[in-house]
Order: sequence, then C-alpha cells, then structure tokens
Amino acid sequence: MAYGPRNGPQVERGVWINQDGTFRIDQLPEGEYQIKLRATGYATEYVNGVFIEDGKTTRIAKDVHLSLIEPSLNIASNMRVFTTKEPPRFWANATASKRVKMSVYKTDILKLAREKTIEKWGYELSNSLDLYRNNEKKFSRPFANEKPVAILTRDLEQDENDSSRAEFQLDKPLPPGDYMVYGEAQGVNSSKHTRDIHWFNVSDIGLVVWQAPEKTLVRAIDLNTLKPVGGAKVSIF
Repeated sequence: MAYGPRNGPQVERGVWINQDGTFRIDQLPEGEYQIKLRATGYATEYVNGVFIEDGKTTRIAKDVHLSLIEPSLNIASNMRVFTTKEPPRFWANATASKRVKMSVYKTDILKLAREKTIEKWGYELSNSLDLYRNNEKKFSRPFANEKPVAILTRDLEQDENDSSRAEFQLDKPLPPGDYMVYGEAQGVNSSKHTRDIHWFNVSDIGLVVWQAPEKTLVRAIDLNTLKPVGGAKVSIF
C-alpha cells in the first residue's frame, strides 16, 4: 500500500505482492510516499521516503524482510462464577493464529493450588485466585490423561493487526464445582501452537463480603434469587 504524496492530495493505492515477492504500483502522482507491506501472520513493515518522479520508475533501494509474528492466546471471561442454570461462557483473544481448540475439565482449584500442580504447569495462582503465566517456567500440558467434559473449536479470522477473537459458550449448564479451560491455538504460518488456561466455578451460592480493619462480615446469597441463604458453612483460608 502506497500513501502520499507528502504535502499534496492524499492517495492510497494498493496491490497484491507476487509469489516471488515483487510488486508494482502504477500511476502514482509525483512526490514522497510511504510504502506499507503486510502479510497475514507477519509483522507490518514500512518504507519511508520513497520519491516518485513524473515519467520515471522508482525502485525501493533494498529488499524488505517481513518477520513472523509469534502466535499468542489469552482466555478470559467477565464472570468467574456461573449458576447451575446458565451455560458457562468465555472468549479467546489470539494473535497470528488460525484455529483454536478449547477443552473444559472438572477439577478442584484449591487442591491444585495446595499440591502445587498449577506451578508445575507454568502458572501461578494469586491471592485473588487469578491465574498468571510464569514465563520463567516451562509450560506443561494440563490434564493430559483426563477426559474433558466439553470440547469447542473455532476457526479464527485475522484483522489487519493479525488479531482475532472468538466467543465460546457451552451448550448446557454444568453441575456445581470448579472447571479449568485449556486452550490451544495453531499458528497461521507455522506449526507452532500457543496455549493458555482459565478457570471458573459453577455454584448457586454467592458471597457478599464487607471488610473493616477489625471485622469481616460475610453473607451467603442464592445467585438465582439473590435472597439470603441460611445455614451456609463459610470457610476462610
């Protein structure tokens, strides 16, 4: 794509790059241009200071090399707790990826934390129970020998920044408990895969917590009716 000329009526004109990597943009008004080169899965490159003279052919002084973008994946949701009456949902944000597969496993998040299993996967669990990737540790495939309760796949369509987003929702509600989502995305221009994990809980009981310097007040509520729940056992870790 050519943009220019500088200080003149702006022109944007693009062409497809040939199989041998060459391209030609014809009939540009004379002046100074910026050339933008983009290919799916590659970092966008710019060539500045390309001068077009009337009646002459301008060649870019040196070859332009595009760098592969490393695929990336992030799984998230705006809810951590779902009731037994609503299908859990989440989304995946990916870069330079063409297909993503989500596997959902039933688990016990506190047991995983106590046994340091999450650390063995290359992740950490914060005090607020958020999962964070520990880049200093090697990623290890979670639940390699277990059967998932659900599998969902999506083909990804890249935008001009090689980013994509896919929405996921299970086809039915799940029984109470903790669940882990293991996602794996395939790179656009390579056999590389990128991975991420996310967890959520299914429960009809929620907590409303008020904290003061010397006191904490906790109330249990029914998430379906939002009414108080009597006789609930509350544990503090």
